[in-house]
Amino acid sequence: MPDLYTSADGGGGQSIFTPETDGTDSFVACRSDTSGNYNFATSTVQTAAISARTYTFGSPSTRAMWLNRSFFNFDTSGISVLPDTATLKLYGYSAWTDDVIAVKHDNTGTLNGVGWDLIDGCTSQLAASDGSGTGTLASCATNYSSELASGAINQYNDLELNETARADMRDNDELRIAVVQYDNDYLDITPYSSNSKRCGIYYSEHGTSAYHPYIEYSEPSADPSFPEKRFISTGGVTSINGGKLTIK
Repeated sequence: MPDLYTSADGGGGQSIFTPETDGTDSFVACRSDTSGNYNFATSTVQTAAISARTYTFGSPSTRAMWLNRSFFNFDTSGISVLPDTATLKLYGYSAWTDDVIAVKHDNTGTLNGVGWDLIDGCTSQLAASDGSGTGTLASCATNYSSELASGAINQYNDLELNETARADMRDNDELRIAVVQYDNDYLDITPYSSNSKRCGIYYSEHGTSAYHPYIEYSEPSADPSFPEKRFISTGGVTSINGGKLTIK
């Protein structure tokens, strides 16, 4: 059974974008931002690849907010039938202490920070963020998985892709997945007063392919008792584009 290792744009397929930290109670400003504003140079791993983190520091007290989302594009042009199963597999790094969910995104071509808010169907909800649920993505997102409530480092963490995702694998040449923090970012709930939970992952820029993100899926075979398993992975190099992290 073949292993299929491809990339969405000839040199990669995932990005992480982190909006501004503005030294105030800035969850709403971060979540409704339209582009990622932090630099992470030559990133092969990130300790907070998916997170909604609040820090309070100094005297007088100052609060700062970081939001991280991870974006992936997978080449699915070779898939012509509905997969029986599909699983997005992310290798945990440093910590995995938060809840996450996979949703569809609308970034095409090379991923970059300009697409921070391009969660499919949710531009207006993100703009309406108020930290109290008004801008919840539950009202608009094309969910590709259920909430993943637990995970661990030094192993693959599995997001089981639903039929919507599997149909998009069959029907589209590219599958676009964003993985976002669930309890605060997805639901639009401000984390008070401090929240250090986060999920770290390896990216395909890491030199060890055994840690790379990929999709494992099975297609129907002539004998339905033995579905054929295949794999899609991303790969590439890291660059910085206009103060935003781009992995391409």
